[in-house]
Amino acid sequence: MANPKHAATLVGQRPFGSQWSEEYTPETEDDLAAIFAEAQEIPFEGMPADTAIPICRYFRLEAGEICGKERFLLTNDIAPDMEVVVRAGAHGLELALTNRDDDLDREVSKAWLIVGPAEDEEGNSLAETENPMMVWTAYPGSITARLPKDFFEKHSLVEGDTVPHEILSQYPNCAVKY
Repeated sequence: MANPKHAATLVGQRPFGSQWSEEYTPETEDDLAAIFAEAQEIPFEGMPADTAIPICRYFRLEAGEICGKERFLLTNDIAPDMEVVVRAGAHGLELALTNRDDDLDREVSKAWLIVGPAEDEEGNSLAETENPMMVWTAYPGSITARLPKDFFEKHSLVEGDTVPHEILSQYPNCAVKY
């Protein structure tokens, strides 16, 4: 079962962020399950700092071949001449480079599947059902840290604002999409 808010991004090509290679693009949830059949579960304690939350389970696939392209940079990889802005994303505000640059795409041979507590379309918990967990997301590339929930409010940032590098440097390993 997939999170209703993310279901559209789990099958077919991803509309934002990292892209699956043609051979790895899941057309159905069964395809997604097959792709991750050999994935290794990484315990919370084994996850890089600030990339995991205890209520989720993390599965890493080491494909052994190119499975997609990573289409984001990490906040700590943003060069001083790169401009980062706040934009509306599929799930709220996000960080993005001002200019899309395909030269930044990196082919990757690993992917992540993240499973978390089940909820319905309104965000109500389904923990008491027979399927208390659901797929939250799956994508090729590196695991990233999450921005704090209050990041945009704390720094008085709204859609269209440029994010100063001094702020970005406080939040290593967060995704900046392009």
